[in-house]
Amino acid sequence: MKPYIAYILTLTMLTAALPCIAFAEKPQSETPKTLVEYQANTNTALTTSENTQKITINPNAFTDFKVLDCQTNTVFDISARDYVIGVVCAEMPASFEIEALKAQAAASYTYAVRQTLDEIENPTPELMGANFSTDANKYQAFYTADEIEQIYGDNYDQYYQKISQAVDEVFGQVIIYDNEPIVAAFHAMSSGKTESSQNVWGQPLDYLVAVESASDEQCAGYTEQAVFTKEQMQNLITQSVDGADLSSDPSAWLQIISVSDSKTVLQINAGGVAVSGAYLRDVLNLRSAAFDVAYTEEIGFVITTYGYGHGV
Repeated sequence: MKPYIAYILTLTMLTAALPCIAFAEKPQSETPKTLVEYQANTNTALTTSENTQKITINPNAFTDFKVLDCQTNTVFDISARDYVIGVVCAEMPASFEIEALKAQAAASYTYAVRQTLDEIENPTPELMGANFSTDANKYQAFYTADEIEQIYGDNYDQYYQKISQAVDEVFGQVIIYDNEPIVAAFHAMSSGKTESSQNVWGQPLDYLVAVESASDEQCAGYTEQAVFTKEQMQNLITQSVDGADLSSDPSAWLQIISVSDSKTVLQINAGGVAVSGAYLRDVLNLRSAAFDVAYTEEIGFVITTYGYGHGV
């Protein structure tokens, strides 16, 4: 994968408890066509500002996207604008400041453009010709028009207008590095320091590196505790970790091996088998892979998490 960065949009990300699926939960192994190559093949109009190093793609080049509905297993077309509105509604509270919503909109559109270019170059068979799906575990979260109206209820007119305004103010702008759309990753709140893409996905990117974000430590929900009985933990590890041996004292079932500077558990011994902290996070449905483990006979396993999301 080529490194991508030129224009970094500061993402004022979520401080409340929401789904924090990242744009890049599906790391790319193939390099997409550059925007220059795409322009040559499609006559896409690009404009660049030397001061901001932003590339604006003519929105007409991406008039709509194809989305796989995971519930019906059918592909539907949606306008690019409506798709971005649906993503912003799903990924950020409408009560957030307009500039935060604009940042989310630009990042969401960047993700959609990058993913579309990737699918043109290397189609994913499971997508059945779509650019992405409604599966928020793999792609961006997305609300349909009906879902938006139902979720906002009496505030629908106010919130929908606010988010539409945010989207319209930045629509067509793509965050780029080395003339490529970036992996527009985001998360709810860090552990106090963001995480690098290399530690989370094994791929270094110049613009997805660890930086201080101490204000996250003051956010509501920064630390949370998940409690598991001995029997619950035994079942979860046995079902998810091949070869795990839980014949020893429960206090030895989970032993952290290595941790990053951002508090992310890189490796943890689960029943004698080394797994990643990210894997155990999924197994235990934890808020983040930055966590501590404690065990007592009276309570069981108490896992304290820091932040919310992958941290990149």
